[in-house]
Amino acid sequence: EASHATESMSTKAAAAAAPKKTISKQGAGQLSLRGFFAPKPAASTPSTKTESPLSPETDPKTTRPEAAAPAKTDTPLKLDKGLAAAPSPEANTSTPSTQPVATDQEMDAADEPAAKPAAPAKPAAPASEPATKRAAAPADKPFKKRAAPAAQPGKRRPVCIAESESEGDEEEEEKSGSDEDEEDYEDEDSDEDAPLSAKPPAKKQAVAKKPAAAKKPAAKSPASKQDASKNPFAATPTAASAGSSSAVGSDHAAEILAAACTANTANPRKVGRSAREDGGPAAEDEGPDGGKTVSYGFLRDKQDAQGRRSGEEGFDKSTLLVKLRKDERFTPGQQQYWDIKKGYADMVVFFKMGKFYELFEEDALLCHRELDLAFMGKGAPHVGFPESSLRKYSDKLVAMGHKVGVVEQMETPAELEERNKLRPKGQKKESAVRREMCEVRTLGTNPESEKAQATYLLSVTEDPERGLLGVCFVDAATGHFTLGQCSDDPQKNCLRTLLAQLRPSEVIFDQSRGSRESYLLLRRSVQENLLSTVSDATQFWGADDAARELGKEDYFKGGEDAWPAPLREAAAMKPPLALGAYGACVGYLKRLLLDKQLVPLGSMAKWQPTDEIGSLAADGHVVLDSKALNNLEVFENTFDRGSAGTLFEILNHTCSAFGARLLREWLCAPPRRIEDIEARQQSIAAVMEHSEVRDVLRPVLKKLPDLERLLARVHGFAGKQAKNSATHYEDIGKAKLGCFIKVLEGFEMLDGAVQKLKPQLGELKKAAPRLAQSLTHGEGFPDLSSALAHFRECFDWSLASKEGRVVPKPGADTEYDAADKKIKAAVAELKRIERHWQAELRDQSICFWTPQLQTTEPFQLAVSEETLRKRGTPEEFEMKSSKKGTKRFWTEEIEEQVAVYIEGKAEQERALGGVASKLFGDFSSRFALWRNGVGAAAELDCLLSLAAVSAAPHMCRPTFAMSETPFLAITAGVNPCVQHSLGSKDCIPNDISIGTETSTEAGGAEAGAEAGAEADAPAGQPPLLLVTGPNMGGKSTLLRQACLTVLMAHLGCWVPAEACRLSPVDRVFTRVGANDAIMAGLSTFRVELEETALILRHATRHSLVILDELGRGTATFDGMAIADAVLRELVSATKCRALFATHYHALTREHERPNPHVGLYHMACAIDDATRAVTFLYKFAAGGGGGAG
Repeated sequence: EASHATESMSTKAAAAAAPKKTISKQGAGQLSLRGFFAPKPAASTPSTKTESPLSPETDPKTTRPEAAAPAKTDTPLKLDKGLAAAPSPEANTSTPSTQPVATDQEMDAADEPAAKPAAPAKPAAPASEPATKRAAAPADKPFKKRAAPAAQPGKRRPVCIAESESEGDEEEEEKSGSDEDEEDYEDEDSDEDAPLSAKPPAKKQAVAKKPAAAKKPAAKSPASKQDASKNPFAATPTAASAGSSSAVGSDHAAEILAAACTANTANPRKVGRSAREDGGPAAEDEGPDGGKTVSYGFLRDKQDAQGRRSGEEGFDKSTLLVKLRKDERFTPGQQQYWDIKKGYADMVVFFKMGKFYELFEEDALLCHRELDLAFMGKGAPHVGFPESSLRKYSDKLVAMGHKVGVVEQMETPAELEERNKLRPKGQKKESAVRREMCEVRTLGTNPESEKAQATYLLSVTEDPERGLLGVCFVDAATGHFTLGQCSDDPQKNCLRTLLAQLRPSEVIFDQSRGSRESYLLLRRSVQENLLSTVSDATQFWGADDAARELGKEDYFKGGEDAWPAPLREAAAMKPPLALGAYGACVGYLKRLLLDKQLVPLGSMAKWQPTDEIGSLAADGHVVLDSKALNNLEVFENTFDRGSAGTLFEILNHTCSAFGARLLREWLCAPPRRIEDIEARQQSIAAVMEHSEVRDVLRPVLKKLPDLERLLARVHGFAGKQAKNSATHYEDIGKAKLGCFIKVLEGFEMLDGAVQKLKPQLGELKKAAPRLAQSLTHGEGFPDLSSALAHFRECFDWSLASKEGRVVPKPGADTEYDAADKKIKAAVAELKRIERHWQAELRDQSICFWTPQLQTTEPFQLAVSEETLRKRGTPEEFEMKSSKKGTKRFWTEEIEEQVAVYIEGKAEQERALGGVASKLFGDFSSRFALWRNGVGAAAELDCLLSLAAVSAAPHMCRPTFAMSETPFLAITAGVNPCVQHSLGSKDCIPNDISIGTETSTEAGGAEAGAEAGAEADAPAGQPPLLLVTGPNMGGKSTLLRQACLTVLMAHLGCWVPAEACRLSPVDRVFTRVGANDAIMAGLSTFRVELEETALILRHATRHSLVILDELGRGTATFDGMAIADAVLRELVSATKCRALFATHYHALTREHERPNPHVGLYHMACAIDDATRAVTFLYKFAAGGGGGAG
């Protein structure tokens, strides 16, 4: 130990006295151990001074002072993956304990290798490998070297995607479903683009060009860092066995290991992906980005197109300033890439090169981290994958919140060559095929989304001075726009309610006019990179801007008169905020290349905020604001923000995705008018009574695809979009045709199911007129029979699905029919010629033969040589081919008919190329018909779902009555969410009676019969119930039970109770729980006061209000004062139905005496006098309960 300490001190002193040397990137991971086993230089051997790998001429930026401290050695040791290699005994015969410490002169001499260097050391083979196998493999090439050669003009270098050729990697790739991701490829079908990886710096190039003789012999070993970096697929040598000729003594191994541990402790490495999950080697071991960084200066100091940096006012993250330094340049392929990328800087760009999509620089680093794609080559960051994996990788990135742009090749290399031939002489020819951005996918605008829930893009603008809000939102999967504007309060309650109902995936916000409160609210609702703030106010149109932009793009044929009615109405508003929000939405879709697909559909509706006082929607529907939706857990639970245990999950028994989306819309705004509620109740009751309706509709609805979204997709096939003209090496047309046929077959099944129910229409018209109307062709359900018969006549669906192409039936396409007629005439004439020569040469075996691989010389007349010997060869015969015993000929007559046949075939192919587009266009022209069919099917699906819920045990049909005094009477009711999770047997029912019915108008004879078991409200029942009781006694559950029962009743569904009778509710208010809003700078008490103030301002006598422990956010006496004041306001001024839960005993004592305005109730419990143990009874009982609470 003393000798080792002395050597360490001497080594440090020698290192300090020696001139400092830097370490290049190539040798940055090496450890020099000169002081331990460096051989003595031979004094008699002449040597030539050469540069060391640790040359001071390397880049000083990569210098690591920690690595320069140990003394130098001639045998660098790679420590990346443990003890990878060790020097042979021939290289060092002395032990570290006896070897003197090297002086400066000796170390300099050690840097000078002998004139005849020794052969490089061979790597140690694994001990488990057979000796014969180890001897067969070359020492310096354990695997086939696959390093990329230098770029050559006219030929693209082969690049590789795989990390390893090991069997483990191949098995992993088979599991992932892609059979080409891990293969080497040379893109023969691509253009002659030069590699898009950045050129290495000049200094590194100079080092790379040095002759091999100038390098140190030890560096040629495959165990060295140098060769390992050149050949990333080389196997890592393992430690030599004891019996191996290259084994090192045990003392050497221990000392090397000790030195490695010391070095790693002093300078720990940045460990990234050291190994993949499947056990395969990582592409790099230098951190999550594999030690790679961007290679251009404009990426290190990013600026937008106007030269603004991030954080500066007006910075546009969607653009990039591409400015090269003097030592940087682009190849034609790189120039094409950056010309596209600079306009889509906020997107991950998939750049098509032949049959592969490739990513570069920052995008490559991101996909290496997120998608685990391996780097290709040693240069700048570069990854790729085959075109068959496009959907898989793009969906993963979109789900993470990234925007993905797909750049396609618009021509093949052959088409590029033909285009270059047409260029005038002297004009420079292009070397890169034409490429365009053809598709952009984001989380909020994915038209091919498979999610059942609608995904919305929301555009918001404001006029804060007037308190106006303008919005437009679109579901890109269906192409349906909704726009409108309204007045909003300072707390932005209309916007909050809209966000709670929509749950948008992406938002566009007018930052130039919008308020900070709205910005913070939107920022919390979506991911940061999916909130697009627009500072240019011109993107939010005015009336003149809309006329100009819509007319220029010609979205609606016929000018402003052809605009949809909601758009014309929005343009007439002052100020036109809704039109401005629509303009920003269309502009954003234009950038995403979706405007031509979605806007011309004309599917548009007016937004009517349900919580705007006095609006038509508020008059016709129950208003549920954002707080009510959240506190009642209508769509999301408060546990994990999922759907488990929510009211929507309980009611959603739909069979189709479009049915589930409509049911969500129904639940956001249940009907308020008694006639609408009773009509839906009649339909649900009829479905429950007529099992044949359920038996016919449910199986068909389960088999249907998402017709609502497929309609918009097929409409996109008919449009002139760039992606429809892109060059693909897979049969994309077959997939489009399969989608189209799937839609037609779905509508045919749906139409057939409605046809089967015709015999039941008579009974249904009496019991449920609205349901019968929905099942009647030409009334509630559109007549699809004639349209479907038209497409049946156009082409054979099964044949087209099998072959992947549309073959029109006779009469469907005139061009195809003319070509087919020409072909049949030529074939008939050739048959006549065949019969003529059979008779002429008296041989019935003479027939036409057509080669399989080429069709330029079809219909060759095959005649046996024996016949030719007997009959002679006619002068007209011109031999085309032959085989043993047979010769094949053409005559002038045959050649003429063959020319007609080939011409007809070409015309037929041209006609077939446009047949599919014509069919898509013909289908899209009936878009309104198909959309009405989907709407009718969705309504039937919702009725079936509510009927399934209502048919469960312990459910009753609620009855509505108009009353001068609002009332609610529930007998033996339970919370539907608790019943769903625990079951009816474990739920304790409770009666809730609020208010007294003073003037009853029964909802019809049937409604009265159904409500025969209903509970009569006690005389003089107060409209407000003050509820107390212990914590966990069930107060909050009871309050929510009342609200959820009212919602289900207004929806037309049966409710979990023995009886339920109520007057209509116009709005549900909830003040439940203690929540703060840190991002908005609001405390718990502030949020509580704002929600309470909202109730006091907007609640009417027909509202239903629940307040749970009001005043908990402040001091006890202050909270009690607030609670008392709010209670008095609700009783004296509002006079609405309310449930008020509290723990303030002073408040409950004030209302212990019975009075007509406030009733005192409690959640009962039992207390053991001996043990003081509390047993919760979960019963809602009158009185204060002895002050428990």
